[in-house]
Amino acid sequence: MIMLKQLQTERKAAFDQAVEEATLLAQHAASQGEAYDVETDFPPEALPPQFAFSLPPKSPAASPTTCVWPTPKSSSRPPNRASVGLPEEPPGQFSPSTATDL
Repeated sequence: MIMLKQLQTERKAAFDQAVEEATLLAQHAASQGEAYDVETDFPPEALPPQFAFSLPPKSPAASPTTCVWPTPKSSSRPPNRASVGLPEEPPGQFSPSTATDL
């Protein structure tokens, strides 16, 4: 039983390290505006049988580390709805862009 626990601990540590490396490589590629293919650096046939990486999410909103709004270059204001391709809100609904300070 002790040997099993040791093997599980080693396997988990190896998995955590591989995930960390893949995450850092993906974040670096994204910061350079490049796509990252995890299978280039971690081909499935080279990984131990217990490892498997899934494809990245299709939507940027599906990733908690991805910013959905474009980063403004010279302003600290968030982009307006039209500039990011969102539909206009129906009249009478609250919109942060039309809110005024009290």
